[in-house]
Amino acid sequence: MSIDYAHYYKKQAVETASPARLIIMLYEGALNSIAQAKQALRDGRIPQAHENIVKAQDIISELDRSVDTSYEVGKSLAALYDYMLRHLITANVKKDEEVLREVEEMLQELLAAWQEAARKAAAASVSGVGGYAARG
Repeated sequence: MSIDYAHYYKKQAVETASPARLIIMLYEGALNSIAQAKQALRDGRIPQAHENIVKAQDIISELDRSVDTSYEVGKSLAALYDYMLRHLITANVKKDEEVLREVEEMLQELLAAWQEAARKAAAASVSGVGGYAARG
């Protein structure tokens, strides 16, 4: 019996990740799928391109389902996800790498924003704990 350590590690990483880290992981997964789809298109591997575009769509759909649209920022984010989903469908139908690149750029910007927010939250958490300990 062989143990799949990579699968085990990924499962543990997901199960122990903070909500912000989970969102970052989803963005990274979507970006990875788009990169693989672009390479598959360049190589003429159309079924693999299709498969990876669908993976990216699934990830963005999951992100869209997690948005709280009771706030204006949530409504804007949901509209952006909808835009990306429609573009991924277009890219898949037309096998258009340029459309994939556009979605990729949007995801990279969102990823950078989430990474910065997670860094700031972590720094605030550490300074808050340290500040409390120093006063205690």
